[in-house]
Amino acid sequence: MVRVIACAIIVASSGLSSFSSASEVGSYVIDQGSSLNDSDVSVELLASGSLWKEAKYEVEGAFRFEERKDGTYLVVESDFKTKKGPDLKFVLSTMDYTSVKAKTALRGSLIVGELQSFEGEQEFLLPAGTDVLKYKSLLVHCEEKTILWASAPIHAGELITHGSSWTKKVNKITGHWEIARTQDGLVLRLGSDFKTKNAPDLKFILSPKNVETVNSKNAVEGGQIFGKLTIVKGQSAYLVKDVESLAGYQSLLIYCEEFTKCWGGASLQ
Repeated sequence: MVRVIACAIIVASSGLSSFSSASEVGSYVIDQGSSLNDSDVSVELLASGSLWKEAKYEVEGAFRFEERKDGTYLVVESDFKTKKGPDLKFVLSTMDYTSVKAKTALRGSLIVGELQSFEGEQEFLLPAGTDVLKYKSLLVHCEEKTILWASAPIHAGELITHGSSWTKKVNKITGHWEIARTQDGLVLRLGSDFKTKNAPDLKFILSPKNVETVNSKNAVEGGQIFGKLTIVKGQSAYLVKDVESLAGYQSLLIYCEEFTKCWGGASLQ
């Protein structure tokens, strides 16, 4: 059995950490077995992501880059889905995912390949010698009509869970989020489409309760407060302090401690 762990460098200040691009880190493999038979294949995780930003159409789903014995692969996970279209391709871009446009999608980029399906798991072997770490974003792009479907940042770390659906309690919350394991521990990343109402003393809580049963009165019970939400619109990242694993937690909450109000939450499942 081979367990894959990737490293990331995170700069934290008052609970807030900057986004770490894949180019800032290295990665490594830990072999947990005493021996490997000939059928075992060592896999090195290079980077991952899920924070899609809609340009023309919605795209959902996680992806990762793996170094295998026979080369480097883009692995699109089973929750991937998007709108059908002609000549849709995955593209690796050197541009930041928030600034790339349809006209610049292929500038300095690598076309990975045409989508094998508009939903579900698929993988692509990258050209020999491809350095994934020099690219900043993954695109879904219609080359024939020059239409950018969506873009997502490529980040270091092993993606643990992600989503874009929030349950409202007191105030509306929207946007993509993901939790990844990095060198410094777990990190919560919020996408560029994240948005909620501002208020003093907004905190993140990992709760053992199902998000549907959470309310303002019980939001803190048995939970772990791990950081302060400092940016209520747009991308940001936060170290998940004093938590080594998500085992035992069912939901991610945003809670106003000063007013004892639960804004809302997302399921970790």
